Amino acid sequence: MMKPFKKPSQDEIAKISQVAGTFSAAVAKLEPAQVAPVRGYQTGSTYDVPISEIKVNPYNARRLMSQDGIDELSLSIAKQQDTPAIAYLDDAGVVCLVDGHRRLEACRLAGKSSLRVEIQVRPVSTRDLYLASRRANVERKDQSPLDDALAWRVLLEDGVYKSQIEIARDLGIDETVFSRIFNLGVIPKTIVRILADRPNLLNLRMLDAIRKYWEAAGDEQTEILILEIDNHDLSSREVDARRQALSKVKSKRSRAVSVPMKYAHGSSLLKRFEDKGKIQLEISDIKDKELIEKISERLNQITKELLS
Repeated sequence: MMKPFKKPSQDEIAKISQVAGTFSAAVAKLEPAQVAPVRGYQTGSTYDVPISEIKVNPYNARRLMSQDGIDELSLSIAKQQDTPAIAYLDDAGVVCLVDGHRRLEACRLAGKSSLRVEIQVRPVSTRDLYLASRRANVERKDQSPLDDALAWRVLLEDGVYKSQIEIARDLGIDETVFSRIFNLGVIPKTIVRILADRPNLLNLRMLDAIRKYWEAAGDEQTEILILEIDNHDLSSREVDARRQALSKVKSKRSRAVSVPMKYAHGSSLLKRFEDKGKIQLEISDIKDKELIEKISERLNQITKELLS
């Protein structure tokens, strides 16, 4: 039998009011970020998550985004968001993408305020986060060798993997093939952007031929060649032939010895033209501004010491 409701005494009402007042005062002192609404997302469910609340995956396996592809996807998403992105919840309950960055950009372009997201089980490690992202791309056949090369360099820079061999073993890729793919990472960003809009050129054989041509010819001529490959449907063998012909002409003049290197905080490309008494050094991918200043000062100091 249900007990009859007992009206609280005046003393009980006073205590309740005191506790409520203390709680309200404490909440009022919190910063806005600390009182952000908890949306109660659950693993195994799908939600329309505000774009402003989504955290991207720094180890996304897909590094290339074709503008044409994003434009096309944004038109589709403007009508209906059918396939959800994949995400997980971090310790604070924030939605973190595993896969779906292209869909995120397409939603922004389409003027959408939210992204359809499926919350899955959280990866147990950073390596698993990368592997889950790559697996999703491979299943859709969206992963290219150039995507791999760029992603692997980030993984090594950030210490997620200690060596190329570790990545190759985790992915089940032969070390010789891995090395060919990894070497694509020296292609400069300007050329990478041009290639991103030409998915028909993103196979290993063609990319390897373009890389070798770039090492022989430099940025400008390589950019022109890529447009010619695309417009005239040149094969990788024809690109190799162009490079060999170029090398024969250059060997009559001066020959550059290129030494690309990758370090924890950046990369370098050293070119020596011994016949001309000329040295070219390009240092890139440096994120620390103070480090840039230190390198500049040190290079100036070494140049003065050796050439004075």
